[in-house]
Amino acid sequence: MVARSSPLTDRLRSVRPSRVAASVVAVNAGLAVFQLFAPQSRAAVVAYLLGFTLTVVVLWVVACGAHPDRRTWQFVAAATTCWLLGDLVQRFLPGLSYVFDGAGVPDVLWLAGYPLMALGVLHRVRRRGLHLGTWRELLLDCGALTVSAGVLAWQLMVVPAAGPDMTLVRTVAAVAYPLGDVLLFAMVCVLVLAPGSRTGDWLLGGWLVASLVIDASYLVLPALFKDVDLERLDGLLLVVNSLLAAAALRSPHTEVDPVAETDQQVMPLSRLVLLGAGVLVAPGVACLTPESDLGNRLLLASASMLVSIIVLVRLFGVVRARETAEQCAALQASQDGLTGLANRSFLARQAESILGDPVRAVHSALLFIDVDHFKMVNDVYGHAFGDEALRVVASRLRAAVRPDDIVARIGGDEFAVLCSRLTAESAQQLVDRATRAGTGQVCVDDICTEVSVSVGIVHGTDLRRLHDDTALADLEVWLRAADVSMYVHKRSRKRRPHQLETPT
Repeated sequence: MVARSSPLTDRLRSVRPSRVAASVVAVNAGLAVFQLFAPQSRAAVVAYLLGFTLTVVVLWVVACGAHPDRRTWQFVAAATTCWLLGDLVQRFLPGLSYVFDGAGVPDVLWLAGYPLMALGVLHRVRRRGLHLGTWRELLLDCGALTVSAGVLAWQLMVVPAAGPDMTLVRTVAAVAYPLGDVLLFAMVCVLVLAPGSRTGDWLLGGWLVASLVIDASYLVLPALFKDVDLERLDGLLLVVNSLLAAAALRSPHTEVDPVAETDQQVMPLSRLVLLGAGVLVAPGVACLTPESDLGNRLLLASASMLVSIIVLVRLFGVVRARETAEQCAALQASQDGLTGLANRSFLARQAESILGDPVRAVHSALLFIDVDHFKMVNDVYGHAFGDEALRVVASRLRAAVRPDDIVARIGGDEFAVLCSRLTAESAQQLVDRATRAGTGQVCVDDICTEVSVSVGIVHGTDLRRLHDDTALADLEVWLRAADVSMYVHKRSRKRRPHQLETPT
């Protein structure tokens, strides 16, 4: 579905977004002067509502336009609309302000903005294209930090405000606002810790941090200063909210490339320090408040256990990811990427233990296998067909030898098979089996051709007649001897080159 552009959106797009963003912030800063110097005046109220309305209008213009990330700004615009409506009800409809024993319609509207804003931030981060494993790690880390922040919010904001004369409605309201702040803190963690491009997100992150500080000030300052005028904070809040309009206007109007897969077995030191600090928050608060009641102590103990479990799960995942990465690295270091057979380095490591023992070396054999006329196959049918031919030959060779024989691709169209505990008579039978297995048709997309192999072999008893035990332990000596045997086998068969069909 293609979003339609409104005339107002087109008009705004013709102006530099940075200039519009700066203008919105400047206008709100000018209007905030009334709130700072005459917070109780009608001019301050009108100025605040005009500035906030300007921010909300700009957000809806971006959200309803052709912005590729308009869903994020739709959530943000809906959240700020709830806050603006709450302010309007509080200032112009006082009868609805506190009709429910200390909490009213404005509180419902203000609190509704927090989850909407959280959805906007999550959708913003979702556009970074994180992988499922990265999301899981991110949510675990942010969850641990959020629980720790919740403990602090409970102890610093909820517990001091609680009292025996508090009604249920007032208690819910006293708990809901700190929870909203904790939710904002969680979104700060998500925005900062999520990997990927952060282009245009610094303004949104700045708004989150500033809003968190201002919201906490509304709750903490009255407890510290009896005569503080909280109306002055509305001017600062007006300027801070204008950062949302600036973030929407300066947000990139292009699709964001998904984040590349990262090395998941590595945990940054900074994140490890944050998680360690999160584990210590609840025990630290319990130590600082030894006189707290039983319910509070149970809450702190539960929070401490929850954070510890989250961190343990996270560290367990890091260890498992590291082990998996090490296994994959070891497999890649020993496996040929095309055929899945062992590679030359793995063959050399195995040969070191087998051929290094003179007794085992004498009873061992090495096959050297070459695909006949492979260059012609590549030239006529292409490299994709040639790669498939090598995979087919590798599979047939693996099936033809014994389970404990080491089959390796040592380069190009050349293979080697290292066999231990093999007599000279059995070695010749193995050559015949490998020759038959490597010969046959290879078909790809209805194109077929005959593929054959030449096989040379050297046995330990024959090689010992020519070399001493030191040379017998050298894999290169075995490979050269088996290579010579393979060319003798190729010439003795006098195989003429295939007359390959030219594909249509």
